[in-house]
Amino acid sequence: MTEPSSVPASRPAIQSMGVHVLANFFACPEPLLTQKERVAELLAEVVREAGLRPLKQEFHQFQPTGVTGFVLLAESHLSVHTWPEHRSMAVDIFCCFLGSDGRQQAMDKAERAFQALTERFAPREFSKQVVMR
Repeated sequence: MTEPSSVPASRPAIQSMGVHVLANFFACPEPLLTQKERVAELLAEVVREAGLRPLKQEFHQFQPTGVTGFVLLAESHLSVHTWPEHRSMAVDIFCCFLGSDGRQQAMDKAERAFQALTERFAPREFSKQVVMR
């Protein structure tokens, strides 16, 4: 008896689907992390600056402070989760490969989004992991 494969036999020929940036921001200015309106405003700026195409967004305000939210993109998504009491934020950026030069475009857009996020949320420290999916 053979064991099942973690990759189905019917898997499409595509080898890579996109670039996924996972980051943690530390020592951010607390006022930037507390209110959903401000976080939504900053993410809208990031999306525009990175050349991404927003489809929908949703944000939730925690009490007393803290925000979780996402922007659904034509390219995939950008999400954030804030912990103002720790001056920290988790970031998730996923850009799919679209078209013949999609790999480089996706990588460029994800990096521009990451840079724009660091400029706006001003972490003194961060960790960053890039995963090709």
